Amino acid sequence: MRKGFDIFGKEYGVMFRNDIHHKDSAGYQFYKKMILINSYSEDYLYNQCISKINIEITNHELFSFAKKFKGESDIQTIKSVLDFTSSMVRNYDVPFDNMEFGNTEKEIIERGTDWCTDISRIGLAILQCLNIPCRLAILVNSRKAYNGHTLCEAYLDNEYMMIDFTYGVLGLLSKKYSVKDLLKQPQIVKEIYSLQIDCNIDLEYIEGLYDMAALAEYDITKKHDYSISVPNEYYLNMMNLSHDGLWKMGEDMKIDDLIIRKATAEDAKGKGYVHYQSWIETYTGLFPDDVMSRLSLEKSIDNARKYPENTYVAIVDDNIIGFSCYLESRDEDLEDAGEIMAIYILKEYQGQGIGKKLMEVSYKELSNYSKLSLWVLGSNKKSVSFYERQGFIADGKTKMLHGKEVIRMIKRM
Repeated sequence: MRKGFDIFGKEYGVMFRNDIHHKDSAGYQFYKKMILINSYSEDYLYNQCISKINIEITNHELFSFAKKFKGESDIQTIKSVLDFTSSMVRNYDVPFDNMEFGNTEKEIIERGTDWCTDISRIGLAILQCLNIPCRLAILVNSRKAYNGHTLCEAYLDNEYMMIDFTYGVLGLLSKKYSVKDLLKQPQIVKEIYSLQIDCNIDLEYIEGLYDMAALAEYDITKKHDYSISVPNEYYLNMMNLSHDGLWKMGEDMKIDDLIIRKATAEDAKGKGYVHYQSWIETYTGLFPDDVMSRLSLEKSIDNARKYPENTYVAIVDDNIIGFSCYLESRDEDLEDAGEIMAIYILKEYQGQGIGKKLMEVSYKELSNYSKLSLWVLGSNKKSVSFYERQGFIADGKTKMLHGKEVIRMIKRM
C-alpha cells in the first residue's frame, strides 16, 4: 500500500509537506500516515481496517458537549452535527492572514474556523463521542494544482459513508456512498452535493476533488500534539496566486530522490502493482470492457515474479512507481534490433521526466544494436507522442491486440 506525502504525486507531496499546521501537530501527521485508496489497498481499508471507538472516549473533553447532537437515529445525529459544523464555516469571517490552525477540538470550536482539516476534526470528534466510528479522508484533483479537501467517513451498519463537515453534505441518497464509491461514480457526486447545499458552489470543482483520495485514522482518545500555527509563507503565497490549475511555486521541479536500478525478484510486488494500475489508468476506455475485467493484480505480480530479468525500476520514497523492460527484438523481419518491450509509470508521476530516464537506461542496455523497436496502441496518442519525442517513428507495420490496432515504431541508434 502507498502511504505518506507523495501518494498523489510529487507536486502534492511538496504541498502537503508545507501544510499550514505545525509539523508536530495532529493536523500535519495525517498527511504522513494517510493511505491511498486504490485497487491494492481497497480490501484493507474497507474490509480489514474498520474504525472503532476506544473505551476511553468517555474521558474526552467533548463527551458531554456531544450529547446535545444525539438524534433518534445515527443518521439524524450526523445531520445535526453537519448543521453545526457547516454553520460554523458560514459564520466564520476572520481574514486568512489572522487565522490560527490546530489546537484541541474543544478550543477550535471556541475559536471558530472554516479550514476543512480543523472542521473535519471537530465533526469526527463529536461523532466518536457519540459512539459513531469516523475517520479522515483527504481528496485531491490530481489534474489541477492546489485542489485539495479534507472530509470524513463514518462507519454505520457495517459500511462507510462520506461526510463533508465543511459543506454540510452526507453521502446518502437511496443508499450510502463511501469516498471509495464516489471515486468510482463521479456522476453521483454532483447529485449528492446539489441536493444538500443551499449556497452557491462550483459543482465542477467539487466533482474534480473526487479524482484521488486517501484515508487516515484519528483516535481522539490517544495522545496528540495540539500545537497552534499561523499562516506560513508557502500558504500566504498560495492564497495570492491566480489559480488556473498550474503549479506556481516550484512544486513540479524534477524529483531529487528518484532511484532507478535493475529490478530483482524482490521487486515483483511493486512492479506487478505498477503494471496492473497502469493498465487501469491508461487503457480503460481504449480496450474493450471484457478485456479490462480480466485484469488481475495477482496475475500481474505473478508475472513480475516469473520474469524479473531485463527490467529497470523507478523508485520514490521506497515505492516502485514505474519500470521499463527491454530485450532483443522479437520481430522476425528485423535484424540487429533491440526492443523496448514495456514502460509503465503511475499516473501521478507522469510528466516529470521519469519515463525519459527509464528509456535512457534501457537504451544503454541495447546499445549494441543498430536500431530499437516497440509496439504501441495506435489510439493511445499520449504514448505515441512520447515515443516520437524519444526519436521513434512509425514504420507502417501493424497488428491487432484485443481487437485494437497496435503500431510498430523504430528508432535508429
